[in-house]
This record gives sequence, C-alpha cells and structure tokens, in this order.
Amino acid sequence: MSPQNALSILFIFAATLAGAQSDTFNLSSYKARYERRPAMSLNGQANFQGNYRNYREAENSGSARARLYWQELRNTDALISSWGLSGSLQGGFGQSSGLSSGRYNSGYFSATIQREQSHYYRENRFWGWGGALHSDGSLTSLNNINRNLDFSLAPKIFRGLGRIEFAEDALLASWMIEDLREAGVVTDFTPEDITALARTITDLIGNRTFDFRRRRIYELGQLHSTLQERGLAERESFALFAILNDNWAFANRSTLPHGRRLAYGLEGNFDSNWNREENPVINSTRFYTYGLAFAEFSSARIHNNRGGGQWTAMLGGGYYYSRRKYDKDNSLPSKEGPFARASVGYTYRWLPSSRTILSWDNTVTATWGLPNTLNPFISSENQASWNSGLDLEYFVNYQWSFRLRAGTYLFYNEIPDRIVFSPEFQFSTFYYIF
Repeated sequence: MSPQNALSILFIFAATLAGAQSDTFNLSSYKARYERRPAMSLNGQANFQGNYRNYREAENSGSARARLYWQELRNTDALISSWGLSGSLQGGFGQSSGLSSGRYNSGYFSATIQREQSHYYRENRFWGWGGALHSDGSLTSLNNINRNLDFSLAPKIFRGLGRIEFAEDALLASWMIEDLREAGVVTDFTPEDITALARTITDLIGNRTFDFRRRRIYELGQLHSTLQERGLAERESFALFAILNDNWAFANRSTLPHGRRLAYGLEGNFDSNWNREENPVINSTRFYTYGLAFAEFSSARIHNNRGGGQWTAMLGGGYYYSRRKYDKDNSLPSKEGPFARASVGYTYRWLPSSRTILSWDNTVTATWGLPNTLNPFISSENQASWNSGLDLEYFVNYQWSFRLRAGTYLFYNEIPDRIVFSPEFQFSTFYYIF
C-alpha cells in the first residue's frame, strides 16, 4: 500500500471517529438547576452484626429498624441549600462473651434536623452555614436496665471555591433516547436533544406529589412534548409510550456527581448526655463540647457515562472540653486539650441500568487527642478506623427499592490497646412516598 493511500484511509477513519464522538453526550457537561426538589422515604431494615476483639471477646447482635426521612433540596446558580428531617425506631437483641458475657434486649429512638446553605457570590466562590440538631435515646437490659438520653447541636460556617454538580437527570435522558433509537422510534439525535430532555426531567422530578396517577399522565405528556419539540418523535406509537413509561417508572434515585470543591471554616459541637441505671451510684450527666477549624476537599468524576467516583479528604484541629457529674457532690475532674482529626474517603457508583445501583464506599479516619464522644473519660485519645461497604440496590419501581449491603468496620484504640473487627450483612427496603 502506498503512503498516500495509507494516509487517506487514516484520514477517513479519523473523520468517521470524530463524527461518531460528536454524537456522544458528555454527562460532565450537564448542570442541574432547580428551585425545589422534595423527597420523603420510609426505610425498613434488618441487620446482623458480629464484633470480634482480642482478649477472646465476641458479640453477636441483630436488630430491626424503621426510619422516616424527609428532605428538600435547592440548586440554583446563586444558592445550594438542603433541609433534612429524620426519625427512627429500632429494636434489637444480642449475646456477648468474654469479660461481660450475657444476653440483652434493647430499644432505640433518634431524631435529627439538618440545615445547610452555600451562597455563591461569584462564579465558583461561596460562603455558607449549616448545622444539625440531634437527639437519641436507648433502653437496654443487660444485667440491669440502662436508660440513656443524648442531645447534640453542631453548627458550622465556611467559605470556599468550586462546585459539585450532578448529572443523574442527564443519564436518565440518555437512557431514554438510546432505548428509543434501539426500538426504531428515533433515528438520529444530538447532544442538545439529550440536554433538552434532561432539563425537562429536572423540572418534573422537583414537583412530584401524592396524586401519582394524575401526576404520571402529566409527566409522560411533558416528556413527549419535549421529544416532539426537538423533532425526535413526530408520530405517536406504542413503543414510544412504553419506553418513556418504563424508564420513568424505574428511574433510580442515585446521584452522579462531578466537579471539585474546597471548603474551609469553623465547626462546633455541644453534646449533653443523661444516663440512668438501677445502681444510682453510677448514674451520671455528661457535658462535652469542642471547636474545630477544618479544610475539606472533594473531587468527583464520571466514568464511561455509566458511573463515577468521588474522593473526599478532611483535615482539622481544635480544642475540646468535657465534664461528667454523678451527683451534687461527686464529679470527675474536667478534661480538656487540643486535638486533630483527618479522614480520607472514596465512593464509586456504577449504574448499569435505570433499575440498579452498585456502590462501594470506603472511609479512613484518624484522631489524635480527642476522646470518644460516647465516653470521653475512659476511651483512648488516639484512635483510627476504617469503614468499607458494598451496596447493591434494585428498584422495583421509582418508589420502592431493595438494598443488600456487605460491610466491615475496623477500629483501633491506642489506650487500652484494642482492635475491633465488625463484619456486617444488611438487608433493607425503601419506600419513597414522593
């Protein structure tokens, strides 16, 4: 083959490849914007967990939990905000061996309110504030009846640069148009067509209501109208309706982030705990607080238009104060001092279809000088942990999903020298009310 012919074939191949790539939609180019996106879910969960420690100590436990969750998100050019309310009830049982062997039954409740806002005063520059108010309580019967009640408040302020965007609506639009092309309903499309359909999806999801039947008719009509306006579905057909309805009914609720974000600021924590047992000598009230200066960086990328990974890293340092009181005349000396905290996390999500989500998350955390919040007077001041989990979630429809989780938790305390390894297998189901 002559050099001229070889160059001609190479030029034709490159031109064909460039043309094919121009029709491929880049999910990282999509930026969702909406005024309001509410969601409410009911989560039922069954759990079995084992803890195996050195010194021949072991504990096996099981539990069942119901959790109600509501959130409202806003994502505009100037403001990102989130509201979250959650409450849960849980019952459990367990059996332990070693130094504190025995069986127990337990009941728990928790309630949390979360609020955060990021105000963008210039492109990719923001300031914000946030906070969480949390309360939980427990009733446990192991050797004696233990009652525990905890309240905590954690405010924070921050500044930073960058922004994490989300492209899950564009992924759903891409799935819809690809299915329509495979069925012969759509012959050709452009990235602008996918963007237009994704914008419609973003607007519709933010307005879901309790009236599912009427709402579904309206939503499918809006999707169809967008395809007609783009010249993609000029004629109505059964295949068109079936594909739109199937993708819309089974659209999962995963997130597909992309972008970078750096935030730095101040965080506080105020925690008060009330503990009562049958033996009044060990009844106690605890106060615990700290202030923390922190910097946090997040970086997310989309891979192959079917999933993505996200890295997070946090570094902070501050000062803490804790005090425990047993009765009017009996208090432990207060404890205070500087501390530092660092963590690194990675999460990978793979979305092979609109019905399935596979995710793998890992978090490594290390703390120097800060006692454990649950017991700041006898727990180690230097500790490290690794938390890893693999989740498979399948959507029966838009409102109902099943989730299987296999996880492991590894914890190390310097004083006393203790290593805790906790494997976990969990099955849960989620029902999204809207």
